[in-house]
This record gives sequence, C-alpha cells and structure tokens, in this order.
Amino acid sequence: LVVHRFSVNYMNDDPGYRRFFLLLDLMTANLVVLVLSGNLILLAVSWSLTGVLLYLLLVHNTESENAKRFGTLTLVTHLMADVPLGISVYLLYRDTGSLLIQDAFSASPETAKVVTLLIVISAILKSAQFPFHLWIVYSMEGPTPVSALMHAGIVNAGAFLVNRFAPLFLHDLWGLQTAFLVGSVTAVLGSALMLIQNDVKRALGYSTVGQMGYMIMEIGVGAFALAVYHMIAHGIFKATLFLYSGNVIHSARRDPNIPEDDLYRAVVKSEEVPSKVPWVIYGAVTVIVPLVIVLVTHLVVDVNIVKYETALILLFFGWVTGVQALISTFRVGRENPFKTVLLVVLSMAVVMLGYAFIGHSLQVFLYPSEEFTDRIYRVAFGSAPFFVIDLVILGIIILAGWVFLYYTVREKHLPFHLTVYTYMSRELYIPDLYALVRNLFLRFADRIGKITLMSSPVPVYSFFLVEGKGMDPLLLLAVLFIPLFPSSVITALILRRSGFPGVILFLLAGSLLINLPDKPGSWVHTLAVLSMILHGIRVFRAGSLRDLSAEIYSGVMPAVWLSPDPVSVLVAGAGPLVVSMMDTAVVRRFGTGDLRFVRGLTSGSPGIGWALILSVLCGVSLPPLGAVHLRFALETDPGSFNYSLLMAGWFLISAGSIVRVSDAVFGKPREDTIYPDMGLRDLLIPFSLILVSSIGGILKAGGYAP
Repeated sequence: LVVHRFSVNYMNDDPGYRRFFLLLDLMTANLVVLVLSGNLILLAVSWSLTGVLLYLLLVHNTESENAKRFGTLTLVTHLMADVPLGISVYLLYRDTGSLLIQDAFSASPETAKVVTLLIVISAILKSAQFPFHLWIVYSMEGPTPVSALMHAGIVNAGAFLVNRFAPLFLHDLWGLQTAFLVGSVTAVLGSALMLIQNDVKRALGYSTVGQMGYMIMEIGVGAFALAVYHMIAHGIFKATLFLYSGNVIHSARRDPNIPEDDLYRAVVKSEEVPSKVPWVIYGAVTVIVPLVIVLVTHLVVDVNIVKYETALILLFFGWVTGVQALISTFRVGRENPFKTVLLVVLSMAVVMLGYAFIGHSLQVFLYPSEEFTDRIYRVAFGSAPFFVIDLVILGIIILAGWVFLYYTVREKHLPFHLTVYTYMSRELYIPDLYALVRNLFLRFADRIGKITLMSSPVPVYSFFLVEGKGMDPLLLLAVLFIPLFPSSVITALILRRSGFPGVILFLLAGSLLINLPDKPGSWVHTLAVLSMILHGIRVFRAGSLRDLSAEIYSGVMPAVWLSPDPVSVLVAGAGPLVVSMMDTAVVRRFGTGDLRFVRGLTSGSPGIGWALILSVLCGVSLPPLGAVHLRFALETDPGSFNYSLLMAGWFLISAGSIVRVSDAVFGKPREDTIYPDMGLRDLLIPFSLILVSSIGGILKAGGYAP
C-alpha cells in the first residue's frame, strides 16, 4: 500500500505511467495469490510469474543498457529458482497423488528429505544468497518504488516458501544445514561488502543481502517463525529506506557539505574523543551489559528458552550484535560516558524485550504445537558437529572484525588491510566470475550448435536403421513435425529456411499425426528431454528472430510427447507460432530480423517491441503457460531423473530466449533507422493467439481440457 501510494506522485511525469501501474498491480496481485495458494501448480506458477513481472518492472526505462542487462540477470536467476520448486511439485504429486498443499504434508520421509533440500535451494536463489546475490545488488536502474517493492517483499519469498512447507521439514536431512551454512556466509559477506560501497542504493542492496543471510540462517536453526518476523520487519524498514533514499540523494546534490558532528569524526575520520574512563571499564561494560540484557529479556518472555540449542545460537548473535553496537557508541560518546551508557542500556533493553516478545508471540501464533517446535529444533541440530564448526568459523570472523575495528583508529594499520580492502572493493571478484562463466557457456553453445548441425545426418540415419524396423512408420513421420532428437535438428533447419509458413504446416501436421501411431515407449521421454536440453543450449546463439522461433519450436514441442494429444500440440505450439509471426512483422518493416541489427524496439516501435517480448514469454511456456509442461509430466510420470532434466531444459530455453530477445527489444534505438510500428489491428491476431493459448494452458494444467 505504501509503495503504491508513493508511486502515484513519484511516477506522475513518467511516460510509461499506465504500463508501470499495470505491472505493479499485477505484481501485488500475484504476490497475494502466491501467499494464499493452496494448490501446488498455482503456487509454482505464481512463484515463476514473480520473476517475470519483476523483470518487466526493472526494464521500465527501456533505453537503459544497465536496466536491460541486470533485469535479464534477475530473470535468469529467478528462472533458476523455479526449477527446484517444479521438481518438488512433481515429487510430491507422484508420492501423494494430490496437488493440494495440505495433502503434500503426508509425503513419505524419503520424498520429504529430497523435497526439503530442493525447497531450500529454491529459497536460496530467490532470496539472493551468496553467490547468487548480484541480481538484487545491481538491479537499481528500475524506478525507486520497484526497488522498494523488490527489497521489501519479493526477496523475502524464501522465508515464506520454507514456512509454507514447514511440516515436511520434520523429515529433513540436509536442507536446514544447507540453509544455515549458506545463510551465515551470506550474512557476513553481505554486511562486509555493504561497508565498501560508495553508492547509497548499492549499499542498501548489500544490506539486503546481509539481512537475507540472517533470515535464511534463522531457517537453518529451525526458527521458522523468527524468519517470518525478520521478513516482516525487514520489509517495512527497507522499503522506507529505499523510498527515502531519493530524498537523501537530492539533498546531497543541493548541499554537498557534510556536517562534522561527533559521529562523523569518530566513524569517518577515525578521530579519538578524549577518554575520561579507563578502557578496562569500557571493555567490561561492552562485553557484560549486552549479555545480561539479552539473557534477561529472553528469560522474561520464555523461561524455558535456554533449553533449545537454537535459542543459544540466537542469543549468541544477539550478544555479539549488542557488543558491536556498544563499541561503536562508546567511540562517539566518551565525553559523557555515564549518560551514554545509560541511554544505550535502556534503548537496548527496550529493543531486545520487544524483539523477544514479538518473536515469541509469532512463534505461538504460527506453530502452537510445542511438540512440532521441539522436533524441528532437533532436526535442525541433527548434525551437531556441523553447527559447532560453523559457529567456530563465524566466531573467528567476528573476532577478526573486532581486531580490524581496533586497528582502524591507530595511525599504523595492519599490513593486510589494503589487501582485504582490494578484494572487498572488487566484490570478491564475483561479477568477474559471472562474466567468465557467461563467456565459457557461450563458447560451449557455439560448439554444440556447430557439432549438431554438421553431424545431424549421422544420428538420423542410424536412428532410422536401428529403430525403424520395428517402429510404426507414422511415428517416424510424427517425430519430424513434433520433433525429437536427432530429427529435431532437421526440423530446426527446415523452419529456419521456411519461417512462418513452415511453423503453421508443422503445427497442423503434428496435431493430425499425434494420435495416429501406436503409443510410443518410454524411450520417447528420454529423447524429449534430450531435445529440450540440446535446443535450450542452441537458442543462446540464435542469430535472428527466425532462428529463435525455430529453436523455440524444436525445444518446446518435444514436451508434448509426455502427454500426446492434439490439444497439447496446439497449446504448446501457439507460442512458437506467435514468435514466428512477429519475426515476419519485423522483417517486413525493417528488412531483416537479425538480432545484431534490430535494437530498441520498445522505444522506437512500442507495439512491435512489447508484442515480441510477450510472444517470447508465451513461446517458452512461462506463466501462465508454465504449468502446461508440469501437467504433462504429472499425467505420465516420466521418472524423477527425466523430469529433472526436463525442467533443466525448460530453464535453458526460457533463459536463452529472453537473453536473445532482450537485445532486440530493449536499449537505445538506432539513430540510422526509421521505426515503423504496428497498429492495433495488426496486433489483434498475435494477442488473440496468446490469450487463447493462455486460457488453453490454464485449462490443460488444471485438468479441464480433453
């Protein structure tokens, strides 16, 4: 509500005002559906749609190259988070036979052990944990309300997802331990990297990374309700910080002079204020007072809290935080030490008492069963040495931080100060690692594209000779129109040459042939998975929109073999058909569909640009069509391994298609090109196909379509 109200005035003069509020309203509605969903497929679709809508909001400034680059990175990371949740839905349905979330809690312990780890991995990716945190830090080119909503609500989704499936964690084996390890590392590194930033929004971004690390770490120790409390508190204060950061930036531009008060001199200039109290007394107060406050406030709320290992860990971190606060405060208030100590002690007591009371109340409200809480805590500490080692490492890191703090006020710094600062200022070289992985993958995709194209006749002929004797001839024909590897390479080559007419012909022929041959064997599932992965890799090197549509068709359509019927063919094929239709429109207006030539369509030709991005989202079966392939698998049970590879192939096709089309759709338009646009009448057919296929996809996913 605050973000929406703030946006009314903030976006008043923006040329994309209506588009912004359309997407913002859809995002809010989708988040509400995500929270209220009691159906596994609806939950998975809402989870995926969150990343798509966030991507469209982040690239609101369509001419910004940074917005395009890091908006795409955000979507790719969120698509990656969809994969483990999709596999979890499949495993739960296979085990329980139901798509209702409450029925999923009756899954066998063996299934629950796998599902909980997958859910934690999905939460780690969506909540910007190290090393998948760059999307939240660099996605600052979107409007300030989008940043506020992203940091206040969307990045918190990891805590919600784990709490939604909390009963399954009674059988957890590795999920909670993974959450504790990743969360603790993220909390330390995110907070440390925040101190190096000289940009207020990026500093807030790393602050969010550190806070999300604490949230995931709380999940790792079994404090599920505390993670929800952290999610709520972080959402409120981080949204406020982002909304107000704009005012701070404008004020700094008007008045660059910084007032040099005690805080500035102590923290920025590292100047010592004359001390009137011996340092031994300060040291004793600094160590003892926070410990007493933390223990007393928690014992007042719940006298039995010390019996839980989780509580001891949280008390330890509360004590460390209090000590750190006192160290910083004493550096500022040494001229009046007793007043400073009194104010700090009282404020800390009030904060800790409120923290303990609200946290305990939320625990009782969300999980009233003490037996459930006890069992979760026991599962979280199933491997005590693991937690002890992690705590020792964190203690060493905290102690090292205090040593650094001590020597920062000395004239002679430690020799490795500069080395540490160098690595931290380069953000531990994680952005460089991202670039290296990207370049290596693109080289690999180039190599795969050349090898499969050159050698495709060999496996095709071998396949026909070996399998063709005992195979229905109609099936051999059908696998060309609804492609399976190795014939899928030939299909992609034909569609690259023929374009839109070829897609229509292949789609109609496939819908007619799909039910004519005998029911294929299980080997079809394996070939379908292989086809999706192969063309998911090849799509990253598509040079034109026609190449892109051919690779999407050859990558998406094999999933139809999991549930072969004409409706599945038409629903899954409508997306590639619309992409091919948009390729024809672009070529007609610009003379080429080369992705190296076409640039900035959403700014130069908005009708073509937005229709193209929507058609690609539809073509790769992103929401609301994303559940179609999930439903295919639920109907046929291709096996856990095959389905995991199927989701991996879907991720590659989706990510590759978005990466390629973003170059054409977003960015600055070319100055040497005239941008003719499409009218409403021209857009009627592609948008009608998208609407019909979306409705058909929803019906198919819900089991209503024949």
